[in-house]
Amino acid sequence: MNVAFLANSYHLTKTRSSQFFIDLLIQWFGSVTVVAHQDVWTKMPGRWDLVIVWQHWFRPQELEAFGARSVVLVPMYDECPLDLQFWNAYQGFKVLCFSQSLATLLEPWGFDCLRVTYRPTVPPHQAHFEHGLRGFFWPRTKTLDWRHIGPLIGSTAFRSFHLHTADTPSQAVLPTKEQVPAGEWEQTGWFESSEDYREALARVNVFFAPRRQEGIGMAVLEALALGQCVLAPDEPTANEYIRSGTDGLLYDPENLAPLDLSGAEQLGNRARQAAVAGRAAWEAQLPMIETFLAALPSRPRRRHHLGIILRGKVLAALRHGFRTLKQLRRSKGI
Repeated sequence: MNVAFLANSYHLTKTRSSQFFIDLLIQWFGSVTVVAHQDVWTKMPGRWDLVIVWQHWFRPQELEAFGARSVVLVPMYDECPLDLQFWNAYQGFKVLCFSQSLATLLEPWGFDCLRVTYRPTVPPHQAHFEHGLRGFFWPRTKTLDWRHIGPLIGSTAFRSFHLHTADTPSQAVLPTKEQVPAGEWEQTGWFESSEDYREALARVNVFFAPRRQEGIGMAVLEALALGQCVLAPDEPTANEYIRSGTDGLLYDPENLAPLDLSGAEQLGNRARQAAVAGRAAWEAQLPMIETFLAALPSRPRRRHHLGIILRGKVLAALRHGFRTLKQLRRSKGI
């Protein structure tokens, strides 16, 4: 089966948050051509059996022009419109939903939609609480920063607190060391590798979600799998995984108040138990996902759109030329 996977270059090379799905595609279909969104027209159109579009909104006519027998959209809740008028243009394309809230919205509108719930592998080690609370916060947007986290903490004392600020927007409000009720303070930028990030994460036991809404929410899921007490906004997708007061704590970002962390260890333990059960459920879904991807859509959409293809090819050539020139200038120290 000839399969193309289209994704954001940042996710492909930096966060690698879609790698788990690419690995599955290779396992199911043999080989997969991975293409960054900005390089799509270097590969399209082609004789594709299946094109998977991960977290990006190509226009419907562009999707048709890809020339694939089947195009499957994998939208993320935090980056897609939620109105019928927008979605009607995409009727005929299959949709794989990692958000239950999004699937609940799309199904009544007649989409061929498969809802799935992802859970990462549960690591052998888990968070420990015997030496006090150790917090971690990585603000990823300006809509969720210390203005929200500070009130949640209130007067709760932490043994240590880790603030990670890689790619944090300049408009985001960050705390000073003096504003955090913690005995030890650490602030970091980019880690050398994802392993370094995971090592830092393994040393904490209270995790503050980095965004209001998520597509999958990989950072939150990894923290839950470690048995950490996760504090997250009561919005998708965090509220699809966390039962507030049972295996984590949800809060209203518009109505902030201190949260009770006295039961953090019990919440973390139950979060890890839910992660173990959730991982087994995810693995049980895999044959169903493979079948969904391999099946042809009931209303396939394939049209040539020659103008769109030509424009895409020209832009791709110009982009390639610009990159080549930029690399040449760097090599000559210009």
